[in-house]
Amino acid sequence: MKIFIGFTWLIFNVTMMNAQNQDPWTEYVTPSSVHNLLSHYEGSFVMEITMATGTEKKLSIIIVDSDHTMFLGGRF
Repeated sequence: MKIFIGFTWLIFNVTMMNAQNQDPWTEYVTPSSVHNLLSHYEGSFVMEITMATGTEKKLSIIIVDSDHTMFLGGRF
């Protein structure tokens, strides 16, 4: 019985250590060089998108106002 309890305790502790050390979500939400790159896209933009719908010669023009801001400590 002592061996079973000891083995269970060992497995539990190793699993918990691995889960804490290899958490991809923590790495994902930590600001990194990618966030520095995205900071260049901060600001207000007006975009004009022109699309052809099907085989018709008529073009659709869409004007989009976009506002990009960094939040949560320098993240998008």
